[in-house]
This record gives sequence, structure tokens and C-alpha cells, in this order.
Amino acid sequence: CRVHKNTPAKLWNAIADTLAIGTGLPALYNDDIVCIALEKIGIPPEDSHDYCMNGCNQIDILGKSHMGLEDGEVIFTKCLEFALHNGTDDMTGEKISVETGDPRAFTTYERFERAFMEQLEFVTYNACSSANTYQHQRGVFQPHPLRSCLIEGCLEKGRDYRNGGPLYNHGQILAEGIADAGDSLYAVKKLIYDEKKYTMTQLIDALNANFEGYEQLHHDFKNCEKFGNDIEEVDQITARALNRFFTVLKRNNTYRGGVFSGGCSTFNRAANYGRQTAALPNGKFKGEPLLADSIAATPGRDTQGPTSQIKSVLKFNHFDAGSGFVFQNKFQKKMFNTEKGKASFIALAKAYFAGGGQQYTVTVVSPDELLDAKI
Repeated sequence: CRVHKNTPAKLWNAIADTLAIGTGLPALYNDDIVCIALEKIGIPPEDSHDYCMNGCNQIDILGKSHMGLEDGEVIFTKCLEFALHNGTDDMTGEKISVETGDPRAFTTYERFERAFMEQLEFVTYNACSSANTYQHQRGVFQPHPLRSCLIEGCLEKGRDYRNGGPLYNHGQILAEGIADAGDSLYAVKKLIYDEKKYTMTQLIDALNANFEGYEQLHHDFKNCEKFGNDIEEVDQITARALNRFFTVLKRNNTYRGGVFSGGCSTFNRAANYGRQTAALPNGKFKGEPLLADSIAATPGRDTQGPTSQIKSVLKFNHFDAGSGFVFQNKFQKKMFNTEKGKASFIALAKAYFAGGGQQYTVTVVSPDELLDAKI
């Protein structure tokens, strides 16, 4: 459901009533942000205001574009893993990324963060390159002439919709594990470089041992301040990483004839990403499935309520997300299914969108329903 600053109260009330059922729908999109994000990548206002959803939550221009559908994903936690192990995938022991130096030799946090950013850039460039290889393969060898006849630009150019025919041919690479990476970076900064409570050697030894025999270290890193609680330094570190990702994406052109932009659409895939990630400085164990399932905090790490969560998420630049930038909140039914509760949600959602939020997904469940589903 597309909303904006002039959305009438009747529609807001219908949205709240529907969400209260527990279906997770409608997902809400903020025209005041989405349209500007599309205009930043060259789509004029007369078309940006005709955007629609493609797939789960990716954004397209109705009848005029092919802007990808999850062209690729960059897992921020894997980039951090590579930075901690000098380009080696700790799950397999293979060196699959660029060498950014042995972090045991880094004397400042800034040097460690730079290593992470270098890994993030390397992986992002590779994601774009792989996406373009796939776009080329589909464009040349998997044409779709019937669909191409229905998309503006294809007949005029004589090109298939997968091969640069539409008016707009941008790409979308998704960011995953954002909060987990931010939490880990902050924990390293605080406990190793600021307070000097531990050394990088101790941390890496603990990670290699999956924290076995390092219980106190694990406790301190796991319980360090986390993204999603309106803590300025944690939020700024996390936002800095995401901003670098967005910047690198827009340096890359798509095979189809546009540029790449970013988003986030994790949901249930987050658990699989967690299983493929090694132990991390945020206290995550090797192969543990828990990972952030949207641009919000890692589930369970936000302890100060939804307002603080929103304030953290608004530290991101939502105008640079040309794909769906999913922000997921969860509420108990007993809190939501009252007139006061629904009114509070509407006020919260309006405040989030007024502050610059792009997308809002709400899950409303009860503990009994979750237990029943598990059984």
C-alpha cells in the first residue's frame, strides 16, 4: 500500500485494521521517499510516481522498466568475516576475497574499519559483475518477445525487455546482515581500541574457537551496545557501512543500460545467511541462524522499544535505496488489537515516514499462535 503525507485517515484506519489480523500485509511504501529515490537515478517525476512492486518488494515502473529482481545480495557479515580473516572464508578455510591485512597488526579502529570497507567494496563490485554476467546471459539467450511487446521502449528500440529495451534498465543489489555488522564493528571499537579490555589477537582466537573457553569475552561482546536502541555511535558506524555500499553500487552500470542501486529484502532467508557465517564480534556463534531480517536490529537486540528502533533506522539515507528497503517491526496482538493500540501504530508509522523512512512491514502475532505454529 502506497502512502504519503496526505493519505486520508480512513485509509490509515483500514491499514491498521488489516494488519491487526496478523497477515503481515499490507506492506507500506512512502511515496515521499520512494519517488525521490527513483528520481535520483534518472527517472523523471511523471514516471517515478507510477512505481509498483515487482516480486516481493522490489520497485519497478509499471510498463516502462526492467530494474532487476534481486540481481544479487551482499552479506555484510561475510564482509566482516573476510576482514577478520584477511580474505579467508572461515566456514570453508578458502581465501576467496581480497587481502586487507592481518587485523592483529592494526593499531587503530579506523584501520580495522577501513579493512572492512575494502572487503565490502570488493564484494559489492563482484556482486555487480556477476549480476551483469547473468543479465547478459538472459538478455541474449532467454528473450521474451511477448512480454517485450507490452513494455514501452522495446518496440521502439527493437530490443527485448531483458536486453535493454525498456525505458529504464537499472539494477538492484540487496544488503543483508546490516545490523549484525554494525554491532560487531562497534564492539571491536569499544572493547579493543577504546577500553583496551581485550586485544585483537584474543578476539580472533576466541572466534576461531567459536568462543569455547572464552566465555567472559563472549559475554562482554554479546552484551555490548547494539543497533536499534538509538545509540548514536552504534548507529553512525552502521550507517557509514551502508552508505559506502550505496556509493559503490552507483559507480556500476548494468548490462541492461542503467545503474545499480540498493535495498534490503531478507525475511526468512536471514537464517540461511546466518548458518553460512562464522562467529562474529557481536557474540554470534559459528553457523548460528540468528541474523537481522530487515534493515532493523537483529531480532531480540532492540530493547528500548519501537520508537528507539525507528530513530536508529532513520540514521540511514533512505533516498539512496532504489529498491525496497524493508523495515520490519513486530507487535503482540494484545497491544495492537485495541483502538488505542492501532492509533499508536498509525502515529508511529506517520512519524517514521515523516522522518524519511521508505518502507514499513508490520508483523502482529500472539505467543499462543507462534507456539501453535511450531507444534
